[in-house]
Amino acid sequence: MQAGEMAGRNRNSGGSDKEVVTSRALGAWEVPISHAVLHGNSLYVSGLLGQDPKTKNLVEGGLAAEARQMLDNLGLILKYV
Repeated sequence: MQAGEMAGRNRNSGGSDKEVVTSRALGAWEVPISHAVLHGNSLYVSGLLGQDPKTKNLVEGGLAAEARQMLDNLGLILKYV
C-alpha cells in the first residue's frame, strides 16, 4: 500500500465486525457514501461507474471503456481489503 492512499477502514462503533472502506485513489464522492463496506468475510460494493478517478467524468470510448474503468476502480478498492 502506498502511504496516504488508504483513506480509511473504520470499525463500526456498534461492536459489529462491519468496516467502511474508502480509498484516496478514488477520491471523495459528491454524496456521503462509502466506496465499500466489509462485513465479516463479505465485501459490499455498489454504485461504481466508469469514471476517471481524477476528473470524475465518465471515460470516453463507450460501454467497453467504461466497464474497463469500473473494474479498474474496483481494483483500487480491493487493494486495501
